[in-house]
Amino acid sequence: MPSFLDQIELLRSFFLNELKEAISVKDLENLKIKYLGKKGSVQALMQELRACSAEERPRLGKLVNELKEEFSSHCEHTLARLQ
Repeated sequence: MPSFLDQIELLRSFFLNELKEAISVKDLENLKIKYLGKKGSVQALMQELRACSAEERPRLGKLVNELKEEFSSHCEHTLARLQ
């Protein structure tokens, strides 16, 4: 099983690849749901934080939050481009 940091990087890579393929607003909305929704990939990472040690949790939580902000920002920029 990949480390937590590896999971973050894999998720970032998958997201960016799928974002490049988004050609419509609908594609972008589906991407946002897949990664940023209640049952999305970023939320799944947040759930995995529970298994991390108390010492690691704040640092890893910050990384997941930064990833979420990065994804949101990419989505906003892509939406502006698509409209």
